[in-house]
Amino acid sequence: MQVAIYPMRTSRFRRSTPWNEKILDVVTSHRIHVLAPDEPATTQSLVLRQPGLIPETIRMQSLINAHRVHVVANQSQDNPVSPYRAEDVDQLLQRATGVAPIWHPIDTTIRSEVESLTTLEGRVFDYNWLDYSIRQVPPHDSAVDWLGMTVLGFRSELEDLASASAARQESSVRLWVASPDITTQPDWETVILGALQNGTDVVLPSSAADRIHWDGLTFDDGNLAKVLQDYGKPDGAFEKSKEVATLRDSFYRTALARRLGVSAKPATSADGADVSRDELARRPVVMFMTSNGAGMGHLTRELGIARAIADRAEPVFVSLSQGVPVVSQFGFSYEYVPFRSALRNPPGEWNDYCDERISRAIETHQPEVVVFDGVWPYGGLVRAIRRAGVRSVWVRRGMWKPHITPEQLEKAHPFDLVIEPGDYAAEKDRGATTKVDGAVKVAPITVISKNEILGRDEARAELELPAHGRLALVTLGAGNINDIADVQRTFVSEIEALGPEWKAVTTSAPISEKQGRDTGFSVSVFPLARYANAFDFAVSATGYNSFHEWITAGLPTIWVPNQHTITDDQAARGEFAGESGLGITLQDPTELAIRESVLAMSSSHVRSSMSERADDIVVRNGSHTAADAIVELLRRYR
Repeated sequence: MQVAIYPMRTSRFRRSTPWNEKILDVVTSHRIHVLAPDEPATTQSLVLRQPGLIPETIRMQSLINAHRVHVVANQSQDNPVSPYRAEDVDQLLQRATGVAPIWHPIDTTIRSEVESLTTLEGRVFDYNWLDYSIRQVPPHDSAVDWLGMTVLGFRSELEDLASASAARQESSVRLWVASPDITTQPDWETVILGALQNGTDVVLPSSAADRIHWDGLTFDDGNLAKVLQDYGKPDGAFEKSKEVATLRDSFYRTALARRLGVSAKPATSADGADVSRDELARRPVVMFMTSNGAGMGHLTRELGIARAIADRAEPVFVSLSQGVPVVSQFGFSYEYVPFRSALRNPPGEWNDYCDERISRAIETHQPEVVVFDGVWPYGGLVRAIRRAGVRSVWVRRGMWKPHITPEQLEKAHPFDLVIEPGDYAAEKDRGATTKVDGAVKVAPITVISKNEILGRDEARAELELPAHGRLALVTLGAGNINDIADVQRTFVSEIEALGPEWKAVTTSAPISEKQGRDTGFSVSVFPLARYANAFDFAVSATGYNSFHEWITAGLPTIWVPNQHTITDDQAARGEFAGESGLGITLQDPTELAIRESVLAMSSSHVRSSMSERADDIVVRNGSHTAADAIVELLRRYR
């Protein structure tokens, strides 16, 4: 069973705070997925807590395609923090998800509220919701005389267990023998779960066997003395059953799965079916993994390769980028793995988490090769690849800043193949990758090829931009490293100062953390390069994606290198572009420099000259050559 956490945004919690440590522990230690903000998803079961907050988050819930929807009613309708009407929440969810929710009250008070509503008739679960727990139960001594144990009375009532809470916390209450009529008492399942979580074992009457279907429980079959004698033996049946069905890995997971109506058996194939790859008779799987990155260069390059290889292999994505949902536009499946900065983990702990997540992905998708795009091959990734024995490829971009030491290049050893995407500014490359051999060098990689770029009229129509007049695109990157707001505002102002026929169009990248707008026209599409012809010129950073996409499209550009990247030498790309007539480069975008560059771009002669120069140097998309190299690796080792 694969479980994902989908953080919901609500106006009631405006301040950004770190994740709860217990949630972080679950995420990092128990292979729980964390979905990216506003990420579409498909699931067997969607579980929603705090019904009073559901109306505020309904748009996000509409992004989830769920076969079943469960509402955990852990708040009374008249609670002072977030009051609600269960009928209204129920109708909202049905409209948003297309599914009639199952309601799970947590106690008898809330149960009486929801069961009294005729609109929920037949959709209130039979017993109260019990929280899924991964708590490690305190171990028992291997040998013990049951007569010397703290046994909480024979056939004792729920009140007896509640009154012994202090003793339970000290793990001295070792066994609780429940009364025969326990199933008639209020909230009996919750109390049983609490006992087990605190290390107190439970013996239930045989009459409860039809009411509670959890692994790991012991039932009194009429011979209680024998049950207790077995419990006290080091190799007794009671202890053996507890070893086989541990509370963390079997009891609670199975209980949760049965409650939600899903299978707890891990999937062994890309589509989740428990079948062999031979039975599926499918193409070989290529798993693309990308690093975090401040922009989307790593993800977009791999997407270009995936598109080129899709007729010969099945691409799946596992990415640290919050922008990974864009791959679904091209029909590819994906998983999001949060980077340590998102989880706020120390490096060692996060690498262990990375190891587990990648190992799980390899087990699930059964790839024949893993393709990693990033500057730093993470220790957790390398361990997972080595353990699985799967073939691997490192897509390693050049143009490293000169001060970056080449020690990272030694991490190429675990990889069967290193592919170096080309760069039109390669003559300016003074980084560490120029000092090593062995990589397969390909032409610049872009997500789409020149023949896929829309014409001017069609592009503007799809973007809902004015059909007439002049449009300048201002796209200075995600803004997650440097503050681009002031520079962007200045460009927008100077463009619109050219006259009424000129309008600026700003963008918001899929992973941008800053959503400000400086103009009445803005676009948020992927891939933006497909719409390049909608614009008369662009203002752009010189990251790998933007640089090669705008040159491929022949779009005249004012280049503004991001000087604050860690490894990517954007200044060198900008220097090449300015010297080669591929645009105007502003290494220091002062107000005067911005004004002069925008004024120069208003000349059709200047723009035409830049477009012609770009046409002279553009070559075939390198994604095809990269895909061929991966296919050859597959052929060689199959």
